[in-house]
Amino acid sequence: MLWDRHERRLFAARDCFGQRELFYAVARDQVRIASQLQMLLVDRPALSEIDDEFAGNGWSPLLLEVNDDYARSLAALQIADVLIVNPLRDGMNLVAKEGPVLSERGVAVVLSREAGVADEFGADALLVNPYDVSSTATAMHEALLMDDAERRERSMKLAKIGITCVEVLRCRSPRKTNPS
Repeated sequence: MLWDRHERRLFAARDCFGQRELFYAVARDQVRIASQLQMLLVDRPALSEIDDEFAGNGWSPLLLEVNDDYARSLAALQIADVLIVNPLRDGMNLVAKEGPVLSERGVAVVLSREAGVADEFGADALLVNPYDVSSTATAMHEALLMDDAERRERSMKLAKIGITCVEVLRCRSPRKTNPS
C-alpha cells in the first residue's frame, strides 16, 4: 500500500512475482485489501457510503488498481511518501526493501512486526502489530506527518539494506552459459 500525499491517492499493488489481483472490502469504518477473495467479507453499500461522505470535486478517497502492471507498481514506489507493508505473518519482504531503494524523495515505511525484514529495518521503519488497527493508523499518521529530512534519512538507511538484498539475489541467480 502506498500513499501519495501530493496526489492524495492510496495505491495498492502486488510484488513483481504476484499473479493474482488484489481484492478489497469496506465494512463499517475499515477498508480491507487482500490477495485472496475468501479473506474478505464484501460490504458494497459501505463503499458507496464512504464515497458519498468524503468524495467531491472529482476526487474519491477509494481508488483501487487491480491490474498486474509491474511498471506502474515500480513507478508508484518511486513517488510514494509512505509505504505500508502489513502482512499478518512473514512475507512481503521484497516489497518492503524495494520501496526505499526506488524512492526518489525518501519513503516512510510502516511495517508489520511479523514481516521477516522487521528485525533488519528496526527503528528506521515504523513497526506495527498487524492486528492492532489503532496503532497502525497512528503509525500511518506519523508517517504522513514526518518531515522530509527525517523521511529521507530513514529511507536512505533502509535502501542500503535493500541494495544488499538485491546484490545477494544477483549472486544466487542462475548464470547463463555459452552453448558451444
